[in-house]
Amino acid sequence: MNTTEIKTRVPSFPNIEAVQAAQLAKKEQREADLYPRDGSRELFGLERDIAEMLGVRPGNLLLYNTGMSAVVDALEILRPTAGTRILRATEGYSQARGYINDELKSRGVAVVETNAQSTQELNQDLEAKRPDIVFLETVTNGSEMAVLNVDEFLNLSSLRKLDPLIILDNTLPTSTGLPLGQILETSDRKIIGVESGTKFLGLNAEMCGMAYTYNLELLSLLRKRRQRTGSLLSASAAETIRDCMPGTAEEYYRRNKAIFKHTLRLARVCVESQNPESQFVVNHPNLPNHENSYYVNLHAPDGISPVLFLVPADLDSHVRIAEALWSNLTISSLCDLGQSFGFDRTRIWPDDSSPVVRVSGGIYSEAEQAALDKAFYQVLSDYQ
Repeated sequence: MNTTEIKTRVPSFPNIEAVQAAQLAKKEQREADLYPRDGSRELFGLERDIAEMLGVRPGNLLLYNTGMSAVVDALEILRPTAGTRILRATEGYSQARGYINDELKSRGVAVVETNAQSTQELNQDLEAKRPDIVFLETVTNGSEMAVLNVDEFLNLSSLRKLDPLIILDNTLPTSTGLPLGQILETSDRKIIGVESGTKFLGLNAEMCGMAYTYNLELLSLLRKRRQRTGSLLSASAAETIRDCMPGTAEEYYRRNKAIFKHTLRLARVCVESQNPESQFVVNHPNLPNHENSYYVNLHAPDGISPVLFLVPADLDSHVRIAEALWSNLTISSLCDLGQSFGFDRTRIWPDDSSPVVRVSGGIYSEAEQAALDKAFYQVLSDYQ
């Protein structure tokens, strides 16, 4: 193999002065194109562009190789050990819950649960449990789809007294449904926002995560940990994300909103299909049966989530619901069977871990959307 033809990610320098300048930039936590673990021009440029697209001040957003890497680094920067208390919601993304319950609990970290959907209960638990770290999802990536009233939460007097590290996972609504980056800029709390960038930025072609904060101390700690663990987005992954992501913020939000709007429309169709014999519940934050639907529709009336859940009464029937949907020729021709969300085509996934059926919205013409609505209605209204 001719190694001279391989594109290296480790830069060379023209002179010692350039080397020293790069080393100083690294020491001062400025952009430095050195060893790839320290960052790259591709990464730093992409971070600036994504920050602007998401409404985050450039320089305050870091990219990671996965969304879970961003979550783990945020959880670990205070080095939680025995005696540390973490408050989290009763429901949440399975991998984040697993890390907190398995990894952190094994060190003696005390983990307590709260109903994040109720600001009153959340405030009571904050005062009673006095956590060092609060980890919540703005919209829960789980069948209940609990919604945090971020405005009320950040203004709780208990937070000002305790001043815990707050980590808010905004993966499901993204900045499209909830502009968390802009909200955090006006708060003086110690907050880190985390998201997966795999879906709407990488279009599921490359894994990506992000963390952003306006607290300079937290930002410095995140940079140091990311450098030591090598959890940053690689230069090659940054190039893939660059190729996949929309060219402008307007295109990014337009596509996301189309997916969110389609998902909400499909959720309403699923509700309309229900009859007294229906053996499933439809969960989506914008639906009137949701506890925080008023808050959701006030902020995102066209949809705050790219997914909806069909929750069967019989724990073994989620596969039967998925089979019934997939047996319809219109649905199988316009949809896919698969995980994740943010695709152009609606995806259906019978999730064994819950068990539920997760439906992830897509983008369609009005004729296709109408046909899909009709097909979902027919299948679910006949399902008993």
